[in-house]
Amino acid sequence: MAHVVRFVLAALFAVAAPVIRAEAGESPADTLALSGDWAMRPDPRAEGLNARWFMRALDGAFSLPGSVPTRDALWFQREIDIPESWRGRRITLHLERARPSTVWVDDSEIESVDSLAAPHVYDLTPDAKPGRHRLTLRVDAGKFPLVGLAAAPEWNGVLGRIQLRACDPAWMEMIHIEPDLSTHRIRVTVRFGSINRAPIAGTLTLQTGLANETTQLQAPATALLAVPDGPPGQIETELSFRPDAPRWNIHAPELHRLTLQFTGLRAGQPVTDRRELVVGLRDVATAETGIEVNRRRLDFASAETTTPSADLLALDERAWRERLAAAAERGIVLHRFSGWCPPAAAFAAADALGVALMPGLDLPPLANPPPPPVADVRHDARSRYLLAEGERILRHFGHHASFIALEIGDNAVTDPRLADHLISVMRTRDGNRRSILRLRDHAP
Repeated sequence: MAHVVRFVLAALFAVAAPVIRAEAGESPADTLALSGDWAMRPDPRAEGLNARWFMRALDGAFSLPGSVPTRDALWFQREIDIPESWRGRRITLHLERARPSTVWVDDSEIESVDSLAAPHVYDLTPDAKPGRHRLTLRVDAGKFPLVGLAAAPEWNGVLGRIQLRACDPAWMEMIHIEPDLSTHRIRVTVRFGSINRAPIAGTLTLQTGLANETTQLQAPATALLAVPDGPPGQIETELSFRPDAPRWNIHAPELHRLTLQFTGLRAGQPVTDRRELVVGLRDVATAETGIEVNRRRLDFASAETTTPSADLLALDERAWRERLAAAAERGIVLHRFSGWCPPAAAFAAADALGVALMPGLDLPPLANPPPPPVADVRHDARSRYLLAEGERILRHFGHHASFIALEIGDNAVTDPRLADHLISVMRTRDGNRRSILRLRDHAP
């Protein structure tokens, strides 16, 4: 299903970076928090997989979210109860930040996820029927991917939110926004999902307004789009915003709200899904030795470069707001993250403060002497992982106004072909050719 609709929405509207994966808007009935007591067993001899520990009850105790300073694999386990009201719905497990992990429900292996930057999301739908189940999680800090938090402190476990989430069997899988501030137009693409790709049909409602209702200059506007009957696919539309719509600026952040509501039918049954985004309108351009946000120059030489440390792994927005506000008082409004991506709490805090963040994507330091170059970077394991991790970063954090660029780090650019391939592919997939940069090209 591909459907394009164009209309003008004369409303106060704003967007940020072009890729948005919205996850806000769940009701309390749609989530089950799994923080608290878990069984935990270390696996220093890496015997758990062959011994099928996921098929037995584990002893030991540990409180998640939490971390253990070890590189050994860790096994966590607990019982979960799926409500009867979730029957027929899509059920996912969300780990906000974890080491490479594998999940089992009862005796069934679900999937493995190796991201160090983005949430781990597992689709449990086929195996999580209403009733009690055994949920087993294996987390392995020793299984470092070929890129990531190689310089991070010793930690192993799961940090942040640990949740089961339920949604209707048809949902908005991805929301992609591509702004053009020169024409005051925005392209919005919504991709839908459906269990077993069953046909769907319905209506998508978009509503815009300022996030701060007390400063709203105009009543929210609403627009409707038809979702054609057929297998789940995507629809596109173009929005227009007022030329005088407030921008998100350094030290003067103006945030806006976009709400999307899908209501329709799947296999004759009613379905609905809702997403609410807080975004900011700004334009980003690279300069010779810096970057411009709405034509305000930020020099890389004045940026604060941050490497991972234990306190920075905290996923608390208040802590990040205090840290970024203190830096802003010293005149630091641009933060580079060397080879890693901060958590969602950092972006939310920076959005509200009007501070710019540059997550990093890099390889660990190369051996000396370095390995021989591969014949084709398209089939290089490093390239595949970097592209996957970069797309995950953009999908989960790209909607934040404070996310002004994704930086390809120095270790990656020691192989010029790999760096050129990464930047070319990611700029094309991102839809905003100014948001992926190689700092070495702009260094003073």
